[in-house]
Amino acid sequence: MSANRSRLVRALITLGLGATLCSSASADMGVPMLALVWPASWLLLIPVVFLEAWVATRVLAVQYREGVRLATAANLFSTILGIPVTWVILLVLGGLLGPALGTDPHGQMARAAASVLSCPWVFPDDPDRGWQGWMVIVAAMILCMPFCLMSVAVEASVVRKGVSLALLPGVRRWAWQANLLSYGLIEVWLGVLLVLALRK
Repeated sequence: MSANRSRLVRALITLGLGATLCSSASADMGVPMLALVWPASWLLLIPVVFLEAWVATRVLAVQYREGVRLATAANLFSTILGIPVTWVILLVLGGLLGPALGTDPHGQMARAAASVLSCPWVFPDDPDRGWQGWMVIVAAMILCMPFCLMSVAVEASVVRKGVSLALLPGVRRWAWQANLLSYGLIEVWLGVLLVLALRK
């Protein structure tokens, strides 16, 4: 790993730890979603690797062991860099564009974009009650969409460097199918959690 990449990884880890400390300081200050989704992404890493390796055997016609190797390398980069970088980009864009987009009385797309940009840091609707579990679940469900797009880009880039020229045409298709499947299952799981949270 180069010195610049090593510094970037350390900075992102520091950011994640700082976000975790912030989230435990006061519920009224809101919840930085990175403090929740990043640890969860590490817990899901192994099953996601096995799932995406299976997709690789179908799309790239590689042996399962080779699929595991490719999916492991791709998902490590996606988890270490893709998720935190996407979160930071959304957080910055939310601070810059969110207020203006949210006040557009006619733009449905603008309000939808504002909803996505507000998800990196969830604030309670009622400061006296603090943040609610369902709010965090909805934010995680929305964040899965940009995370999926970033994962497709990162994982396709990583796998392209690890396969033969004959497999290159299928790499992009593998990245899309693998991530749509894995993130789709995560969305289903979050949907179940949301239903349970709303029933309480």
